[in-house]
Amino acid sequence: MVLDLVRHAGAVFEWERMLEPEEEAALRAVKGREAGPEQRALYLRTVGAARARDLWFLCDCRHEEGGSRPVIVPRKDGPQRYSLTNLPKSRLPHAEGCVFALVGKEGEGRTRRHAPAPLHDDRFDPFPPADSATGDDDGEDDDDSPMRPVMAAMRDGVAPPPRHRRVPAMLRLLMQTARLNRLGAVEGFSSPADWLPEIRHAAERFFTPDGKPASGLVFAGPESWRGGAVARRLEEREPGWPEGRPPFAMLCGSALSLSDTVINPDHPREGRLSVPSGVASLRIGETRIQGPWVFLAIVVRTGEGGPLACVTACARPVFSPARPVPVDSGAERRAFDTLARRLRDMETDPALRQALGGPVRMELEKPLTDFRTAPKPCRPDFIVTVAPPETQRRADREPARYVIEVMGSDDEEYRKGKARAHARMRRIGRLFRMEAPEFDDRRNGIERQAARIMRDIAGDLRRRWGAAAGA
Repeated sequence: MVLDLVRHAGAVFEWERMLEPEEEAALRAVKGREAGPEQRALYLRTVGAARARDLWFLCDCRHEEGGSRPVIVPRKDGPQRYSLTNLPKSRLPHAEGCVFALVGKEGEGRTRRHAPAPLHDDRFDPFPPADSATGDDDGEDDDDSPMRPVMAAMRDGVAPPPRHRRVPAMLRLLMQTARLNRLGAVEGFSSPADWLPEIRHAAERFFTPDGKPASGLVFAGPESWRGGAVARRLEEREPGWPEGRPPFAMLCGSALSLSDTVINPDHPREGRLSVPSGVASLRIGETRIQGPWVFLAIVVRTGEGGPLACVTACARPVFSPARPVPVDSGAERRAFDTLARRLRDMETDPALRQALGGPVRMELEKPLTDFRTAPKPCRPDFIVTVAPPETQRRADREPARYVIEVMGSDDEEYRKGKARAHARMRRIGRLFRMEAPEFDDRRNGIERQAARIMRDIAGDLRRRWGAAAGA
């Protein structure tokens, strides 16, 4: 069994890392009241760091059953005192015999277990019932959002109704759960064949209308949907499908060309698909943002025993086929490339390592879900997260976080709206702006802008963690 650290965003878990064996052993030993002094100290560092970053743990005690995993939440009970608890009204209890099934704070010796209680399912469903709540594809929970009944039910302590995700949200959640929006997670990939399996693995976290993990209906890559495999799978799942709604399969892949109604019209080897209803993709005005893209297409059978037909699809622009980090514009694509190179140079800079007392790990992320900031949510263009050097990792030392916004226009109204959003983003971390209209300017081009941001980040890290800061 293993424990993973995750960031929670509603019903979605964004994977951070797997605990080291020593860390996991310490958590289990403390929970089971068998820990020695060294394990208790490691427990405090590990749980304290998770609590400081608002992270949760996922337990693998039900690995053989597949599907979701029980959630463990770190709590702070006082100075250097932390406990691990299970989510109230958790729909998935721990397996029998798992030490984390114990209720109460460490050392109390209580053995009563949480009774399973229903919580809403986060379901992939492009054809939801008319009276269902659907997850907003833009991630906003505004006054007119269909998510408001769900949120109200959760506040009132009752089980909210199933939440149905439509195709754009399905693709966004799959990419986020597979960590394709993070530079560190995609650096080792050389082609779509490397990262497409991650999409299918991510689908295990979600459900389809028949109540089974969505991974059983995700076909990643053209070779997986050829030869009749999709039709056979739909036939297997049809008996348990809700009546009156068509069973569907999800085809995911990389697109090198895109038209209004065809995926890969000029690159059939990548998987050519006809979508008569049209392919949804990001646009600036009437202009589609250039690819490459990652796409998700929904196919159903036409009539009893009829051929498969693609009924809806969406495509998300990404940096490159080998690095499927989502971008929202050509300017963001250029910014990501420049920032990625600069961050790797700074990460390996020997002078910075010496000043900080050791190497740091830097992560460039394209957020795909909103940050909960008052008075309304916000979603920055990029987030840079820097973990402290190993020599300085302790419960009260949080990673440094920086927000980078790519300003795409000089329009006054655009900048007024951005200024309001930036006020909220500053609650996430120090904010830097990149001016896209000046990317090709000789005096303030993209390289110079990125270099200034990196110098400011390096200076801030020295102030935080350098020898003069008492590290």
